[in-house]
Amino acid sequence: MKTEDYSKSIIAAKFFPIEVEWRGERVDFKGDVFCGTLDSFFSAAKALEAKAIFLAAKSLKADDFKYTSDFSDDLQSDDDYDDEEEQQLYEVDLVVAQPALVEFKQYLGVDHTFLLTAKGGYSEISYFQSEKWLADFIKEKQVAISKAHENIKVIHKEMQQQQEARDAELEKLVKNLINDQEFVLIPTQRGMISYALEKYPQLDGMDGEYLKILIQNLNDKIRTKRLNKRNK
Repeated sequence: MKTEDYSKSIIAAKFFPIEVEWRGERVDFKGDVFCGTLDSFFSAAKALEAKAIFLAAKSLKADDFKYTSDFSDDLQSDDDYDDEEEQQLYEVDLVVAQPALVEFKQYLGVDHTFLLTAKGGYSEISYFQSEKWLADFIKEKQVAISKAHENIKVIHKEMQQQQEARDAELEKLVKNLINDQEFVLIPTQRGMISYALEKYPQLDGMDGEYLKILIQNLNDKIRTKRLNKRNK
């Protein structure tokens, strides 16, 4: 079911649906967790004389495919830091650790867990439901995390290689802008950067300072070759 399906079910049960933001995790909510079907939950809400049902949904985000931990002992030698204060957290792309996770990229932005809460007097009950695919995602994610701890050096190297390949592709896009007739006529580097980001949104993932350097080099070539002169 989707969020709109739950809203329709709430309305069909003669309650007013109030959509709210997802906050915290299941264990963070107050009140009692209802055990039973959705229809039984609605019956319980009526017994509490609730007038509305609060509806919150949690969606799959890009950060769900990342894992942050302290891998300092595995990635650094003893000479790299003097004490524990210098150790830093390291972010791992879990898809690199467990390629099977890429299958779940199709669910990015999709709601997977739903919380319905009914309040009546001093009582509060909540109904939880998750999409079936979420359990498989969590299982694969745990496998990925385990692999990250077991083979962090190999995963780190592969992540670097993939990043270098992505950077090379982005750099190629920027350099090819010299063949863009609209781009070469832009009078300022700031304007050039804005144009590049608008034409290729993926450039937003490139280091900002490096993008400036690439644009500056392009601008120098454009001026040297007088490509910024309009044909009369």
